[in-house]
Amino acid sequence: MIDIKKGNIIKKIEMEDATQFIDLAMKAVYERGLNDIDFDKPMFYARCRSILARAANHTIGLFVDDELVGFSIAQITTQPWSTEKICYLNLMHTDTQHRHETYYQLMLDSIYTWAKGLGITRFHTSTVAYLLPEQTRTNMLIKNGYREADIIWEKKID
Repeated sequence: MIDIKKGNIIKKIEMEDATQFIDLAMKAVYERGLNDIDFDKPMFYARCRSILARAANHTIGLFVDDELVGFSIAQITTQPWSTEKICYLNLMHTDTQHRHETYYQLMLDSIYTWAKGLGITRFHTSTVAYLLPEQTRTNMLIKNGYREADIIWEKKID
C-alpha cells in the first residue's frame, strides 16, 4: 500500500531498498553517537537486512523522488504476562533536510493504519527514538495521545 501525502510517498521498505535503508540507518547511528569502538559494520548491515526480513517488523520509508529520506521501525511485541500485541515504535529517523514534525507525523499515521489493520491498539515508544528538539518531540507525542508510562534507567559497567 502506498500513501501519497504532500508529494511524499510513504511505503514499506522492501529488500530492493536495503542499500538506501542501511545508508540512512548508518547516519542515524552516527548522529545518535551509538558507533562506539566496538561498532561492527558487517554485523550492523546484517541486522539491518534482518529488520527488513522479519515478519514481526514493519519498516516504512519516507521517499521523495525515489530517494529514501526517512524511515520508521515498528515491531510487534507482547509482554510476558499478556498475549495482547503491542506495537513498539523503535526508531524514527529522517535526514537533516526532512527532520520536521510533519514528516514524523506522516510516518506515524502510516504505522497507526497498519497496526489498526492487525487489531493492535497499544503503542510504546521512547524519546530517544526521535531526533527532534525536546519540546517538539514531547508536544508531538502528547498530541498523538502518548503519556509517560515509565522511566527507563540505564547503567553501564566499565
